[in-house]
Amino acid sequence: MAETSVHRKSSSDRPNRADEPNPPPPTPLSPRDLISALPDAVIHRIFSFLPLQDVVKTSVLSKRWRPTWTTATDLVFNGEILARLRSTLDFSSLIDSVLIQCISPTVKRFHVTGFNWLVRLEVWVCCFSLGRSIRWPCLKILVIVVSRLSDDILEGIFRGCPVLESLELWSCWGVKNIMIDSTSVKNLVLFGLCDSNIQTICAPHLLSLRISGDWEPHAKLRLNDVSSLVEAKLDFSIRIPTGLPSDERMCSHMLKENLEKLCGVTTITIGVWCLQYSLDEESKESFNCDEEDFLCSRKGNFQCLAKHLKRVEITIDNFGLERLLALIKFLLGDALALEKMIIKANLDMGHVQERVRATVLSKLLVVSQNMLSYRRASKNAEVIFSHSFK
Repeated sequence: MAETSVHRKSSSDRPNRADEPNPPPPTPLSPRDLISALPDAVIHRIFSFLPLQDVVKTSVLSKRWRPTWTTATDLVFNGEILARLRSTLDFSSLIDSVLIQCISPTVKRFHVTGFNWLVRLEVWVCCFSLGRSIRWPCLKILVIVVSRLSDDILEGIFRGCPVLESLELWSCWGVKNIMIDSTSVKNLVLFGLCDSNIQTICAPHLLSLRISGDWEPHAKLRLNDVSSLVEAKLDFSIRIPTGLPSDERMCSHMLKENLEKLCGVTTITIGVWCLQYSLDEESKESFNCDEEDFLCSRKGNFQCLAKHLKRVEITIDNFGLERLLALIKFLLGDALALEKMIIKANLDMGHVQERVRATVLSKLLVVSQNMLSYRRASKNAEVIFSHSFK
């Protein structure tokens, strides 16, 4: 019978198992836990491929996920999904709610897709990309505030908005030539373009134009083709450094050229600064700044105005009431078709003394009495004088 020998290790060769810690039992890995353990930057990257509706839904997964979506750097709104909920969900309220809760320090992308029913859009501090085509087929009103644009981007906006009616640019820069070939765009507003270098506006189908705010001395705005305009407002001012008469002459020449382009416009509103610098500098010197003598000397330049002017509105917002009398007298005496002249004195006297208030009221009385005594070229001219105090 064969013998079997067994070799046993000595105690010195065998480790003491009583001293070994018990290994933890294996735990199954949860896919949700693996995703939750990812860095926020990776999670935000995943979010960037999802519409915002799905991103917000992640807040119900756990406490860890509840605030995560509020730090997302990509906000993608899918209008096709929202359109199915439109009967119970207000789009503007949804956008407001999302933006209020979003605490991300940097939003890299604000993407709107599928909004075929978007009619009005207002954007602030945006950078439009040339690589992306714009398609807003139902957009009628577009307001862009404090944003960098270019001629090509503006052209792409007009091309992608076939029914756009009104464009407003507030404190934007980068555009040199505003070329509007679209027959649907009827209203253009340019406000506060202190950093703008706009040189030309060509919009043959435009009906209303408003230019206001502060401009820099280098501004060389030229109205090229605005032949369809029926309403224009020039209420801007240019910051001209003192002691630079060449800049003053340049501004005066620019204003007179643009006013000539507006000769056939039905309604023109001219601000104080524009009215002052549209006067010929040499003529002002020769007449010693006497407004009445100057206006009488320039009657030949106002023949078109005298024949067609029907309505005049003048707003007084300071204490220089007497300086307007010459202009009022001139218009009443030469505007043959004038129907109505409205003078509004909106005076801020919240912190003045009663004595000053009484002085201003007496000046208003003198102005109103003088207006009633002026000769009127139009028998149908009606003069309305009103005042209000702040």
